[in-house]
Amino acid sequence: MEIEKAFVLWHSLLDHKNIAKLNNVLIGSLLGDCHLQFSPRQSWIDFHTLPIIGTTRFRFGQKTSQKTYVDYVYGLMHPLCTSVQKPRSENDGDFYSFYSSYLEELTRYHEVWYRYDFMDSTKNTKSFVKWLPLSLEKILVDPISLFLWYLDDGSLRTHCNAARFASQCFSYEEHELMRAVLRKNFLLDTVINKSGFSAYGGIQRYSLSVPAKSFPRFLDLIHVYRTQVPTMVYKFKRPRND
Repeated sequence: MEIEKAFVLWHSLLDHKNIAKLNNVLIGSLLGDCHLQFSPRQSWIDFHTLPIIGTTRFRFGQKTSQKTYVDYVYGLMHPLCTSVQKPRSENDGDFYSFYSSYLEELTRYHEVWYRYDFMDSTKNTKSFVKWLPLSLEKILVDPISLFLWYLDDGSLRTHCNAARFASQCFSYEEHELMRAVLRKNFLLDTVINKSGFSAYGGIQRYSLSVPAKSFPRFLDLIHVYRTQVPTMVYKFKRPRND
């Protein structure tokens, strides 16, 4: 099912504006480090069959020093969190996070953003691996998605006014898709960089950067959101030395 149809069941609960906002928040967060946790309705008997019946929840967290950032995302996602606890500390206070409710609608998202991977067929181990939806061009359309992605995975370059996304979990082909979508939907030029090798298997990793010539355009796109999380302003500019 296409992502843009994922929340059709919510029209009786949420107005169109709120559904669009939730879509944009989820897209930006999933491009970063947040993840969806799928809970199948029945035990997996056949390890070579993809389970698709069940519910899914959204999980988001950061180190406790970024509490304001987590609370900001929680505020955006609150319509999905009315039956669960508010953000809270865990891991002896070092981590601060929240979960959404388990929802069938989020399972539609999980189908699109994750693929089923067998880690060891002899031991019947399994996992889900995040990947980019082929429909990314249709759904990555709002600057708030870029803003949230950058807060999660972005950083300033050390020696110039440019930025980089820590997008190493995606393949080179997925980076090419991201570049094309950012260019078409936002007129934003980016560059694919080599970014070391994976710890297991020695696979070449890549990251996406916003070069200095494109960085002003990127800042303009997300300008309206930049002051909404004061603790994260360091992501956008360095303090002056004069």
